Amino acid sequence: MRIHFALYAILTGFVTSALCQSPAPSTIAAFAEPALVGMKLSIARAVKAGKASEVRGQCVAALTPSAFSDVVDQLLSQYVTPSELQVAESFFASKVGKKYVQHGTLQIYQQVGMPLPASLPEFSDAEYKQLESFAATKVGDALIKQKVMESASSRQVYQGRIGALLSQCPN
Repeated sequence: MRIHFALYAILTGFVTSALCQSPAPSTIAAFAEPALVGMKLSIARAVKAGKASEVRGQCVAALTPSAFSDVVDQLLSQYVTPSELQVAESFFASKVGKKYVQHGTLQIYQQVGMPLPASLPEFSDAEYKQLESFAATKVGDALIKQKVMESASSRQVYQGRIGALLSQCPN
């Protein structure tokens, strides 16, 4: 049990919480949460298939989105300017932005064939117009339409973080 606690302490301390330090905590969370969910679902499937241990599954399940905060912050700084980041933060901190993130995160479950833990949120006409307005901005175009945070180079950065996190979890 001490090993599990120590491992948990190492993993949660692996990254300083950029969510608290960043001028864009909602934007960082908007991309850190889906990255973490994807990792957790992947490892959960590996555990069920006997390709990863229960201990590794528990270790990964204990991770929080802060495990991806600094890499998301790094990627955002490559793709958007500070003023664009403020526009993104206003959107992702809004009710519609949070709903958009929830919708995207839940779609990960569908993509990997897992049951949804909650129903997909629906957007009213007014909310959809707010989403379209954000998508029409330069930063919205980059983050929502072009999906720069899902580009091949971004995926390499995420994979590097996943590898580092997994190296801290016993297999």
